Amino acid sequence: MAAHASELEIAKKNLTDAIGDNVKHYWANLKLWFKQKISKEEFDLEARRLLAQENVHVHNDFLLAILTRCQIIVSTSEGTSSLQWTGGSASKPGKPNRGKKKFPSVRQKFDHRFQPQNPLQAAQAFSPREAALEDDELRLSAQTLLLPTRGQMEARMMVTAFEMGLDNVSEDAVSTMFCALEVHLKDIITALVSRRKAYRLRDGHFQYAFGSDVTPRPYLKNSLPAYHSITEWHVPTNKAPPPSASLPAGPPPQVLPDDAEQQAALLLACSADSLPPPLPPISVFDLLEALQVQRRVMPSHSMYALNMERILSRLWHPSHEELEQDHIHRQHLASKEGLLGDMSSYYVGVDVGTASVRAALVTRDGHVKHTAEEPIDIWEPCADHYEQSSEDIWSKCCRTVKRVTQDVDVASVRGIGFDATCSLVALDQNFQPVAVNGTGVGERNVVMWMDHRAAEQASRITATKHRVLQGVGGVMSPEMQPPKLLWLKENLRETCWKEAAHFFDLPDFLSWKATGSLCRSLCTVVCKWTYSPSDGWDDTFWSAIGLEDLMENSYSRIGQQTCCPGTPVGRGLTAEAAADLGLIPGTAVGASLIDAHAGGLGVMGADVTGHQLPCEDRPVSSRMAVICGTSSCHMAVSTQPLFVPGVWGPYLSAMLPGLWLNEGGQSATGRLVEHVVKGHAAYRQLEEQAERSGKHVYSYLNAHLESMSADAAQLEQLTTRLHIWPDFHGNRSPLADQTSRGAVVGLTLSQTLDDLALLYLATLQALGTRHIIDAMRAAGHDITTLFLCGGLSKNALFVQTHANTTGSNEEDDQNRVCCQTKP
Repeated sequence: MAAHASELEIAKKNLTDAIGDNVKHYWANLKLWFKQKISKEEFDLEARRLLAQENVHVHNDFLLAILTRCQIIVSTSEGTSSLQWTGGSASKPGKPNRGKKKFPSVRQKFDHRFQPQNPLQAAQAFSPREAALEDDELRLSAQTLLLPTRGQMEARMMVTAFEMGLDNVSEDAVSTMFCALEVHLKDIITALVSRRKAYRLRDGHFQYAFGSDVTPRPYLKNSLPAYHSITEWHVPTNKAPPPSASLPAGPPPQVLPDDAEQQAALLLACSADSLPPPLPPISVFDLLEALQVQRRVMPSHSMYALNMERILSRLWHPSHEELEQDHIHRQHLASKEGLLGDMSSYYVGVDVGTASVRAALVTRDGHVKHTAEEPIDIWEPCADHYEQSSEDIWSKCCRTVKRVTQDVDVASVRGIGFDATCSLVALDQNFQPVAVNGTGVGERNVVMWMDHRAAEQASRITATKHRVLQGVGGVMSPEMQPPKLLWLKENLRETCWKEAAHFFDLPDFLSWKATGSLCRSLCTVVCKWTYSPSDGWDDTFWSAIGLEDLMENSYSRIGQQTCCPGTPVGRGLTAEAAADLGLIPGTAVGASLIDAHAGGLGVMGADVTGHQLPCEDRPVSSRMAVICGTSSCHMAVSTQPLFVPGVWGPYLSAMLPGLWLNEGGQSATGRLVEHVVKGHAAYRQLEEQAERSGKHVYSYLNAHLESMSADAAQLEQLTTRLHIWPDFHGNRSPLADQTSRGAVVGLTLSQTLDDLALLYLATLQALGTRHIIDAMRAAGHDITTLFLCGGLSKNALFVQTHANTTGSNEEDDQNRVCCQTKP
């Protein structure tokens, strides 16, 4: 092989001398041919163009030397079994053993240890001189779905080295690379397996389980007590090792099969009557969790981030085989249900808004069968302070779920999911409420999303200019959780901060209450807590803002584990939660969403076929979801991350799988309308007249405005002298200024019902949505259609006003409203 290597170097030198300055162009063409981006004829033609006629043979000699070298490598035994370990000591690359007398090894062969399967055994050998390959197209390993052979790897490395101008590439480079790959795979598999409780060694810490004796006896499970018992059996003093003892450095003494079988039978007879349930197979979810916890298993940050995106994409986008299996599984369930009397399947959705809890019973095909609603208590002890009770919220959730399921067999309820506002919940170490107010009222343990008590803390966090702020438009909002946590630490250190052992986003609290699992949804921690799906919690951020306390115990107070929205949480409903909800224990629970994100998910996928909307034949990134209730959230997605100043995001897969989310919004929308209308002197008169007419106050106002206008088309002109700046509760986006305040321009001394109606219309006409759309378009979003949902979308005048202010036409279809926008 050395002779052929020298022949290759000579051929390469002759070729380099013959081509001269065009050698880089030759290497580039060689690489393109090797990757099958150009044909052999095209490569030869380019080579002849670079070489003189008398030097063409140099080109042929060089190619012949490469192919000969690859064929020699493949034909040797080393090339066909490069990944198999025989148990002997490996020599160092590049340093052959010279002048050393060989002695037979006295080392014991550890045949009972873990032996990895050679993934190249099934790969076909690469032999360019075989006649069968002359007619067939030589395809890359990515096309054949087979790992490359050593010969292929050697050839690729040589071509790349020649292209980069690297000479004398070590012949052991491929072996070294394969060895490094094995070590890297061991690191990943070790991190993955060590996350599973039943397989943890050394009290949950070990570097490698592979290459060391983790199963001394094949008859016993791989567990720490069993291993201690086997070591105790061989200790002459019969003194058991301490529980924290490490595994022995060397291999344990060989145990005769008969003795091991007897020992296993004895331990089995002395064990408990019931064996623990077997662990489910390791899945991609386990891989995602392991890499999130053991982030340093991949030393390259770029490779880590890239592969985390691939894993998330793989989780969100099922393969063809998975879809087929799911189809077969559904057919099996359908046939089984047919045998059981055509029992229907239902799903329960629970939506916790600002002022009420709503539940819906939905059939498998998406039809809403029953709905129920319960109000939630809200406390406002002082300005900008808004509090709720987690116990009150949970009790209202249970009440609504029982109401919607009272007419169906609860055995037919296959799953339940929660969404809620992004409020902050505080619990102590016993999971009991911790007061978030100075009066110490423990029942009020929820800091509501619209609470702005932490405005000063948010400004200080913004002043740090930390890199995580890039994901929130560059400005930290007091509606997010970090400033609220900082306020609790600075103002309620003794009564709240030191007592609280768990801080939840309200959607995650509901998931925990239902399942007992502390796993957080990526939707909540990414959008409201500055968590990174690829990097996890950023230690430097929490230290910079003065919340380094949260880093203790691996962030146990705010969440150590995360899961994708919609994925199963824990083992379903606990017995206690099932009793509260009136359902069956074990009923599946999906990972939660923030209420606005759940609304965006619901309307962005709406079927608009036949409505002649511009988004009908365009990607979902041309749509914007406007969730308008107490506040408004403006959701837009993109295939690439877009950074919009003053707008939250981009967040990967926070709402739609595989897409980046930007979230704009107005802190007060429905609440602003209510504030303006109910605060007017003519509101009592409005209530009386609306009651006499049998209409809701807002329906009556809409009709009254129509009567004030001679032409319905001129209704919007009624407020030509009255204007409102809507930032009564600060500007969430795109100005991101919570100190901003609202304004009314054009007031008179008159306080009639007509004045109230005009003030109501001017409030609806405030151009907050138009301002947000313009900012997103300027950053690269291509928004053509608005999808409105939420309580305000039921107000026809509100929808028409959005259509007018954004230059669009409205489209109404039962439960959704679409507005076609114009740039």
